Amino acid sequence: MIVTEDDTVESCPKCGSDRMQQDTDVLDTWFSSALWPFSTMGWPEETDDLEAFYPTDVLVTGFDILFFWVARMIMMGLRFTGEAPFHHVYLHGLVRDEHGKKMSKSRGNVIDPLEVADEFGADAVRFTLAILATGRDIPLAKSRMQGYSAFANKIWNAARFALLNLDSGLASAERIEPATLGEVDRWILSRLNRATRSVNSSLEAFRFDEAAHEIYHFFWHEFCDWYIEMIKPALTGNSGDDDSAASSRRVLLEVLDRSLRLLHPFMPYITDEIWRKLGSELPSVMVAEFPRFDPALEAIETEERIEWIQQITVKIRNLRAERGYAPGDRFRLFVKAPDGAAPFFRAHTDLLETMARLSEAVVDGEVPADAHRDMVGPIEIAVELPEKEVSLDHVAKIEKEIGQLEREIENIRKRLSDENFLAKAPAQVVEQQRKRESDYLARVESLRSNLPTSPK
Repeated sequence: MIVTEDDTVESCPKCGSDRMQQDTDVLDTWFSSALWPFSTMGWPEETDDLEAFYPTDVLVTGFDILFFWVARMIMMGLRFTGEAPFHHVYLHGLVRDEHGKKMSKSRGNVIDPLEVADEFGADAVRFTLAILATGRDIPLAKSRMQGYSAFANKIWNAARFALLNLDSGLASAERIEPATLGEVDRWILSRLNRATRSVNSSLEAFRFDEAAHEIYHFFWHEFCDWYIEMIKPALTGNSGDDDSAASSRRVLLEVLDRSLRLLHPFMPYITDEIWRKLGSELPSVMVAEFPRFDPALEAIETEERIEWIQQITVKIRNLRAERGYAPGDRFRLFVKAPDGAAPFFRAHTDLLETMARLSEAVVDGEVPADAHRDMVGPIEIAVELPEKEVSLDHVAKIEKEIGQLEREIENIRKRLSDENFLAKAPAQVVEQQRKRESDYLARVESLRSNLPTSPK
């Protein structure tokens, strides 16, 4: 018969027998867990494992068992070994449903990790949890996992494009000399270098959400949306510059290699599968060196100049959409750059023409009187728009958006004129409202300038 009591038992409370024996193998659950860091390594014997691996570095756990388990582990470690069992404790939030409620079978809001891993992929589920690990509870929704499943597809597609265009693998790749590269190749290496520094800094501070967001933004937007599109003419032979194509292929391999290594802690399966195809002598990305910031790759001036190209491209794309032109309609662009920047634009008119879908990019040319004018930092631009009949429906669409924006502006102004709001709201909230008002006003002005004088 088994008897459980807090104090020593002299006789069985049920049968009265005094033949009682305490079981030597029974420990309180939390007490036994508290011994885990050193008991698993052979303690109380002075084993090689205990000497090599105790104390550990980081304990990752939920805040809800801080005193049930973590504090006990520290106390037991100090009592029996003289050292705390770990140097750092990382407390993450609890995974809840998308509405912030605790998952419960009775509520029917439980997400089975095996089911969503089958549905969206284990990497997408893992990345979702990492990018949402902001320190507070994690509101987990399938829609977020679906979004990062799309990111996994983006990685596959970018890798497929690279592998179709590369002419060498990592083992035979030549060393990159940044000074010999073109502006676009130097730009992407500098942006990757900046992302690398941010990812490392965030990981060292246990900000896994910031690290995940940084590499996500770099890979999707800067690498895929911009760099790959910029180098496609060279890689497909349409630029006629074989040297530029060779450099871009080498840089493409380098960026994909480093990006996969940065992504590996968050998405281990897809990154290892792709990285093995890059021709390294190492068997897996998990044993490759984690990227570090390299001052030799920093190119601040190049970043600024390519950003001009990006901003001009975005303005022209927006102008095309606002005026109701088709994506294939070509414009003529006039660029007036400050001293020192004109040679850059003359050397990259083909890049502007490709990215912004222009018929021609003219640097320091005579601007037609009716051209649409704008500014990008210190750069003056003018766009010559082809004649186009604008429908009444398109005008109505613009006027509807103007009306919505004006109502938003009126609401913001009421809020900013409210003394109670200004007195109680945090300064950053007030500043956000002022910034929104400024942005909406600029948008309204832009839309009004795009209204045709005689729609048909």
